[in-house]
Amino acid sequence: MVPPADADNGISAALKQHVEQELSNYQQRQSFKASKQKIDLRIADATQEQPCDSWQFSRPNADHPPIGRVGYRIECLQPSPWTSRAIAEVHVWTSVVVAAKTLERDTQIGLADIKLATFDLAKLNDAALFHQADVLNKRVRRRIAAGQSILSFQLESPELVQRGDMVTLVVKIDGFSASTRGTALEDGKLNERVKVRNNSSNKVLEGIVLGDGQVMVDFIGQ
Repeated sequence: MVPPADADNGISAALKQHVEQELSNYQQRQSFKASKQKIDLRIADATQEQPCDSWQFSRPNADHPPIGRVGYRIECLQPSPWTSRAIAEVHVWTSVVVAAKTLERDTQIGLADIKLATFDLAKLNDAALFHQADVLNKRVRRRIAAGQSILSFQLESPELVQRGDMVTLVVKIDGFSASTRGTALEDGKLNERVKVRNNSSNKVLEGIVLGDGQVMVDFIGQ
């Protein structure tokens, strides 16, 4: 039952505006734009009828996207404090990255393997990916059927350095840079630390994987 207009304290409109702002912030952080969104609120009639001039809204897991079934805490600040609860059913439609064909495990994704398609994010989860650049050159951890959305936990970065590979050791100090050849002693992905051997001095060093076949070390170790 919806309370009469003169009994409505405005909490429903205020909470909807709050959810819309959270959605706007989420879209800005993820750099996408929704093609459509729908917000349905469930607030007890008694809550909407209680006198209140100032509200505050909060939710558990506030770092998660406000999508799907979202619980909110309502706190009245003035004139008399009280608290209540509300449920928001939030649907957001936007383009996400999907498999253009079935991708088997260990596939390294290329441009022909993916496309964009519109999904309701409420039917996915916060692991959805919105940009092709987030997927390209990643390796598939488990089979993804054609047409399915690609989720971040289904992917892993490829190893740019493998044990036994010949690599370039790079050092940069105060604007000066130098390089030499080395051998990787461990597998490594982008930005991971790995052990390497300087082939000239035979010294074992540790560095950060910069890219395919390149490792930045603190010193060359000649």
